[in-house]
Amino acid sequence: MKPFEWWKDRLEAISFVCIILGAIVAYFEWNDKKTEDRVTAAHKAYDDVDARFVDFLHACADHPEIDCNSRSLDAAQLQSAEFKLGPLEKERQRVVYTMLIDLFEVAYQRYHDPVFLKALGADADDQWSGWLKYYNKFMIRPAFKRVWDEVGDEYVGGLQKCINAIVRDLPAAPNHQATPKECALR
Repeated sequence: MKPFEWWKDRLEAISFVCIILGAIVAYFEWNDKKTEDRVTAAHKAYDDVDARFVDFLHACADHPEIDCNSRSLDAAQLQSAEFKLGPLEKERQRVVYTMLIDLFEVAYQRYHDPVFLKALGADADDQWSGWLKYYNKFMIRPAFKRVWDEVGDEYVGGLQKCINAIVRDLPAAPNHQATPKECALR
């Protein structure tokens, strides 16, 4: 065997090993990038929902009389002159509640997106559970329920089923702990 052929055979073997190792490294780099992209997308989606929620809270802070805080006004407060709503305030309340329903839809869509769920991991269940508790706090309010009845059919079918199941289960779950199967993440 000539020295050139000996080197040629060795270099071909080494190049083959390098190609295999390069492919393995490329796969792991690609997989890491894919995971990073998924996490970035989940953070962006979370930030979007959070920004919408902050907008809703600003509307509530600007108009506390429309009963849009997480903790509902009690019946006595709602009957006081300070909280009696005139036509303009009732319309403002309707608009703010519609904003909240739209926020619920965005949250529903995000938390039912497989990419978002995978990126959030176990945190998704805890966060979604918090949204469901928030849904429940508003669905017991007659004014919010009226707005839902008025505009609910304008939203995605999954959200409609979820909220209608919450309404259905409210009498059986006065402590707002129900998680209807129509609202489950998985």
